[in-house]
Amino acid sequence: MSQTLAELTTLSEDVISEHVRLPTDDEVRTYDELGWGKMEGLLSPELAEVILDHVKAAAGYEEGVGFTNAWTDLDKRGERRTAWYSTNMRDADELLRSLAESRRLGEGHAMLMQERPVRLWSDSTNTKPPGGPATRWHQDMQAFPFDRPSGGGIWVALCDIDPAMAPLQHLNGSHREPWKEPDHSDPNRLFQSGTALSTEEILEKYEIAPPQYLKPGDAIAHHALTYHGTERGNETDRIRWAWISQRFPADVGYIAKHNTRSNDLGLVPGQPLDHPTFPVVFE
Repeated sequence: MSQTLAELTTLSEDVISEHVRLPTDDEVRTYDELGWGKMEGLLSPELAEVILDHVKAAAGYEEGVGFTNAWTDLDKRGERRTAWYSTNMRDADELLRSLAESRRLGEGHAMLMQERPVRLWSDSTNTKPPGGPATRWHQDMQAFPFDRPSGGGIWVALCDIDPAMAPLQHLNGSHREPWKEPDHSDPNRLFQSGTALSTEEILEKYEIAPPQYLKPGDAIAHHALTYHGTERGNETDRIRWAWISQRFPADVGYIAKHNTRSNDLGLVPGQPLDHPTFPVVFE
């Protein structure tokens, strides 16, 4: 008798292919044009439900207690996060590892980025609790120790998320703005503008996409240069649950920029991030 999806402790590529679809041509074009895109039903609702259970376990979430393996600050630099955060969850959960490192999800992400081969950068959760404040506008590229602006993330809804729960919003086309590496002496560099323009000027220049309604398994993907955040906080009494995976072109070179995921791994500046922490997931 075959096991149900909920009984599995890891996912084969065949199972993943049954529950994860590839982006359509229209979705790839939208991603390229806007720097982000919504993909309805990228993962099946059944798989999203299973992921939620594993995310809760990996983050140490207990009903009525909260999180025991997640945090809210940015490396203790003083800038408070607006959501509970837990990273590299695959280290604690083989099912999440099999999904994050899967060829199928890697192929879909490669299609969006129009890059191959690609490496996995991270998998994580970013859960905004009831009353959680708005997320400041920022680019993910500030955090990446890459020698060129590239890569991005796929943000999968694990529950029904309506606009009042503060799903991610994006500034349409902002990924086209030329990259300018921020001054890393600022302890809050993750929220600096990575362009010659200030964040205020970027907000004037680019249209804010409206918040999306997401069902479990729906996904939002965005380029590392695309400005994203939220106009509002979570105004409901429900947790906004999401699972995120980030990938980047395999030939990107490393730069010696602080990041807790890449520090102390013996990476060589100017060379690819060739390390088991960043496996090639799609050739």
